[in-house]
Amino acid sequence: MDSELPDAPMSATCMKSRGLGNKPASAPDRVVTPTLPTIVTVIEAGPLERQVCLLAESLRRWGGRLSRAPMFALKTRRGPDPSATTRDLLDTLNVQYCIIDRDDGFEWFPYLNKTAAVRHVAARQDGSVAWLDADILILGEPSELLLDCSDLHGPKFAACPSDKNIGTARDDDEFAPYFRAVCEAVGVDFTSLPYILTEKEHVSIRAYWNSGVYAFASKSGLAELHHKFTCTILAKGIASHESKLFFSDQISLGLAAQYLGLKHKNLPLTYNFHIQPDDADTQLRTVGRGIRLLHYHGCLWPEAFDKLCIGVEAHYPDVAEWLRGHGPLVVNMAPIARLYRKALSVYRQRQYDFALRRVHIY
Repeated sequence: MDSELPDAPMSATCMKSRGLGNKPASAPDRVVTPTLPTIVTVIEAGPLERQVCLLAESLRRWGGRLSRAPMFALKTRRGPDPSATTRDLLDTLNVQYCIIDRDDGFEWFPYLNKTAAVRHVAARQDGSVAWLDADILILGEPSELLLDCSDLHGPKFAACPSDKNIGTARDDDEFAPYFRAVCEAVGVDFTSLPYILTEKEHVSIRAYWNSGVYAFASKSGLAELHHKFTCTILAKGIASHESKLFFSDQISLGLAAQYLGLKHKNLPLTYNFHIQPDDADTQLRTVGRGIRLLHYHGCLWPEAFDKLCIGVEAHYPDVAEWLRGHGPLVVNMAPIARLYRKALSVYRQRQYDFALRRVHIY
């Protein structure tokens, strides 16, 4: 059922008693455990429907303590609704489907869906919030996403510095001008950005985390500022010569955390393990059983699905069997919904292209 998020804070214990494993376990005496985060992702008609359902089911099956966490899938812009079948499945999996209105004027930038969804949920929750991209599978308990928000000295933000990408390792390297321009636009002192160590290259870079997976204290102000900073970057047209506007939401995440002075915790690469279709099987076979969150990108499409399953099977045979039972990604949409989605896609791409003609490249 479509619904709005409640104004009152919702804890993990108030989820509906149906679906997979939602009954909270009692904690031992005198042991304080972090509150379960509220999981957030976005959904739209099309491929995201299937991906969100797989994400949710893998969370309920292999998420350990987090399998009981409340989860929301938000539709944050115009377009056809997910099918009734998808919404019924989300209901069975204890995932609340919600539709929200936006007035930021940037519907053409797909990654602002993320910041809008997280902002909406964080404003209505206590405890912590964890964002997960839809193209993620849970392979084991992601316990590092648990934040103790009652600990005044503990971390209030956690994310993975996966790789350097467009990060800046030196103040005179090729991406430093872009970082400086973004910092100036949002009011962050570039020289105040701490150095962190990337997981892949083990290179020190100015604070820059991958935004595919992150957790934070909902009352920290991060969600609101992350959305605001991303909108500012888009409005001022600040673009990297390497990625144009593509990583605007990603660079703004770390800048918002730094602006707020949030103590951070770096998640290991196993919490945002990226694979690509061309060598998914090789990557997965060589890494072992440590993966918690598998970021599979395009590997669910038919041409890469077998490689994905073979790679997962090497160390997670139960997950591979489950995945094969669902089959590769296909898009089943009613013709009118497909046409509506296509028309919106063309329109938004034109808006994106127009925005790119007006950017300042650094």
